[in-house]
Amino acid sequence: MKGAKKEKSVPLKNSQKSEESNAVDTEKEANQNTKKKAKSKTVRKLKITVALLVLFIFFIVFLLGSALLKKTATLPSSDANKMQENYAKYYGIIDGSLSYPSDFIPEMGVCAKNKKTKEEFCTYEMIEDEKYMYGFGYSIKIPAGTYNVYAQLTDPKSTGAELDKNYKAYYSKFVTCGMDVECKSHKPIDVKVNGGKTIFNIDPQDWYAEN
Repeated sequence: MKGAKKEKSVPLKNSQKSEESNAVDTEKEANQNTKKKAKSKTVRKLKITVALLVLFIFFIVFLLGSALLKKTATLPSSDANKMQENYAKYYGIIDGSLSYPSDFIPEMGVCAKNKKTKEEFCTYEMIEDEKYMYGFGYSIKIPAGTYNVYAQLTDPKSTGAELDKNYKAYYSKFVTCGMDVECKSHKPIDVKVNGGKTIFNIDPQDWYAEN
């Protein structure tokens, strides 16, 4: 009889342990799920926060850029006028006719060399217009100063002339004298350029000097 009672009590204890173990496992699983959900919510919130922060930064940058562009584009009229006045005071224009001792005028450039700084300003645009002596001329904008002006062929060989490639036809006393045989001087003329002014008839046509 005693042995029978002991046999019945063993399965009951095992069943209780099994239920307790299942309950613990269930609680652990529930805790893990809760933690996962909480972590997932935290990550989601963090992503949203970062995205909003990035958008905010872009918005601030956009506003600052727009303000800067607006400020640059809308300079006070007084400042804009001063800039134009200063530019006009600093630069002047020389204009003149081109020529060549032939029945045509080959391609050439015109340069103005500053007597003080030795800096040269050149143009290779030949302007075709009836206002020029032989139908072609030039115009060049340069800083105020004193210059010697000369023309130079871009390709002397194409003309068939026996001119050195570095030959320079100056605006000289020979030109202002009328390029007559009686005109002896070929000295380049100093051309004074004033800001905001245009000087006409500066004709670099002395193709007869030995230089």
